[in-house]
Amino acid sequence: MEKSLFFRYKTQTTILHKVPASIKLVAMLALAIIAFYTPIMHGVCIWLALLAFSKIVLKFSFAEIISDLKPTLSYTVLLYSATLIMNILDYFSKNVQSTSIITIFKPNAAYTLLLVHLALSMEISSLFFRTTSITEFKNGIAKIERLITKKEKAPLSETITLTFFFIPRITSFYTRISNAWKARDGKDSIRKILVLIPLLLKLSMQDGYEKSLAIMNRN
Repeated sequence: MEKSLFFRYKTQTTILHKVPASIKLVAMLALAIIAFYTPIMHGVCIWLALLAFSKIVLKFSFAEIISDLKPTLSYTVLLYSATLIMNILDYFSKNVQSTSIITIFKPNAAYTLLLVHLALSMEISSLFFRTTSITEFKNGIAKIERLITKKEKAPLSETITLTFFFIPRITSFYTRISNAWKARDGKDSIRKILVLIPLLLKLSMQDGYEKSLAIMNRN
């Protein structure tokens, strides 16, 4: 289960693993921005091509691919639910019953475009994080920082590395406490959220504090 966590580094010797982290980082940021200006059909085709690339070339498992798709799937459910509610209210409040009721289930075009852009951007990020270790990421950031500041020390790289790689750790924490909840016959309910969220915040803050102390000690 741990190997398929969200955006977790996968040890491999693929062509993308061998690309220097600094180059991958610059490319990821540039492509993620470009992704939000891509036409919807082009975006869908590129997204599907990246999924195929992840599976065939990078040897990602289906569990790893699905794990990285979860944020996009969550936003899809959220935005479509909001669209459905608005369509229902619009259908009955404006007395447009003459229109086919099927229109209620029509997705919002703006939301669809946003989701395609989000999915494409997330997949680009997934390719980076799955093929770049923490050490490689830190060294890549440090190299870029030294190039910009013209100084030997790169203190910003520590902070950025900690920030970027804290997201997968939060997901790891939630997976563990959620599994523990289910092991005790806990149900998916409001009570689960009320119990697990404070615990997640506590674990995340504790981990962040310990990591910051470790960085201070190394410096």
